[in-house]
Amino acid sequence: MINSTLSEALLNAIQDPSKYGVPHLNFLFWQEADDHAKQVYLAQYRDNPVLRQFFQERYYAPDYDFESLAELPPATLGYVFYHHLTDNGLDPKLLTNYKAFQEAEDAAGKLPNMPDEIKYSTVRGFQTHDILHAVTGMTTSPLGEIRLQAFGLAQSPNVYNAFWMSMLTTSSAFLNPQQIDPFMDAITTGWQLGRRAKSLSVVHWEEMFDQPLAELQREYNLI
Repeated sequence: MINSTLSEALLNAIQDPSKYGVPHLNFLFWQEADDHAKQVYLAQYRDNPVLRQFFQERYYAPDYDFESLAELPPATLGYVFYHHLTDNGLDPKLLTNYKAFQEAEDAAGKLPNMPDEIKYSTVRGFQTHDILHAVTGMTTSPLGEIRLQAFGLAQSPNVYNAFWMSMLTTSSAFLNPQQIDPFMDAITTGWQLGRRAKSLSVVHWEEMFDQPLAELQREYNLI
């Protein structure tokens, strides 16, 4: 049975995503969701050898000089990532801001029953989100973001990306049916690339900023 608190939160997120976004749904799921569903998600994480390695490492990128990435050769990952952020007016400190937010929520007792693996994977996901935009070539347009969320869900069975899919399909079905075709095309494209690519969870992208982007894309089956 779908918990009424969760379903109400999903509808609130669709109506006002800036106030009731996916992070809130992600937190709430571990408090309110059916125990069977939570156990299935965790089993899929823990039974996957790549994701087990991901959780065991608990890798966070070391501090690096973001501005220095602009001095790298134009075809490198770091250069492309730098311009992805600066050209789109994005904040390179997204990880720091989100990590502090989640830690504050945890300290306030708002993350009961949220497993440590999920806490870590959510923070690391924020750390690599815009790097994956650069690596996959997916834009920050609404459809580009949808492709990347579908890509992430194909790579690992996580609640965060699954809620994105739930919000998009529900909102298009009830409010914007004209968006069904472009949304489904974007979801399909991202999903197929995520299934075809090698698992990217354990890749330490921040240590490869000086490497040619095209070589990394070929290595991880992204082109």
